[in-house]
Amino acid sequence: MSHRDVGTFWEITRPILSADPVRHTSMLSVGGQLARGARYTDAEPILLTVHGDSRDSDGRDGDDNETELRGAAICTPPFPLNVSALPSDAAPDVVRHLVADDVRRRDVSAIRGPNPEVDAFTAAWVAETGDEPQVTMNDRLYRLGELLPPAGVPGEFRLLPDLADEIFPLIAGWRADFEWEAMDRVVTPDGAAKQILGTIASGGWFGLWIADGRPVAMAAATGPVEAMSRIGSVYTPPVERGHGYGAAVTSAVCRWVLDHGARDVVLHADLANPVSNAIYQRIGFQAVHDGRIVAFGPHN
Repeated sequence: MSHRDVGTFWEITRPILSADPVRHTSMLSVGGQLARGARYTDAEPILLTVHGDSRDSDGRDGDDNETELRGAAICTPPFPLNVSALPSDAAPDVVRHLVADDVRRRDVSAIRGPNPEVDAFTAAWVAETGDEPQVTMNDRLYRLGELLPPAGVPGEFRLLPDLADEIFPLIAGWRADFEWEAMDRVVTPDGAAKQILGTIASGGWFGLWIADGRPVAMAAATGPVEAMSRIGSVYTPPVERGHGYGAAVTSAVCRWVLDHGARDVVLHADLANPVSNAIYQRIGFQAVHDGRIVAFGPHN
């Protein structure tokens, strides 16, 4: 069943997402920010729920109380559809529902989530559309155990709003560089600036590590939702790497969110980057599960 009202979708889905805030970290963060009025792009979000054996193939809002909620999925195009809360056996019906709407079919260019849910959705999508799937990232979800800050890293932690305005264009450029390096996604500096401001406006934090009076690394965190906060946008420019700045800023952001209401602190790491995975484990992160991003394109 599709929803156009974000508030209704959030009210319906929050209980099942909150039952496992670590597994559903991305859906909770995105859903919560949308419910507070945030917008990632100009495209309308895709908000889906699965209720028992009910079907709603015309894309209209339905009676959510007819049957018990079984699952949900969310997408803010052009970002991937998140299927962490979508039961594998519901994937074929959800795919048919999406494919029946030409606009929504085009909006679903990729999916992400834990491997079992992604595999089930991918199989259903390929069977229905004939599209060619391509794994664009294998990642691992980590949860922070005991925080172990790195010792001996020169510098100090600062929040972005506490710094001079002239630093902001530099950080927006870093954010764009991060998107290209980590996600193979082109984002303009203006678009990156909007993302940073959106993170802050939605209750999140954007932190920097300052050494010798200059920013040398950055990391962001979502504001706690169900006492869960997700770390992201961890980036050190190439010229500053090898000094422990990335570990220091990540640790400092973790400390900040723990002090401001988070119980669970999580992050995703690209398995193709052994350096970042090792750094996160050294400061106390422990593996939860593996997932992937799969993109869809026309069959060649």
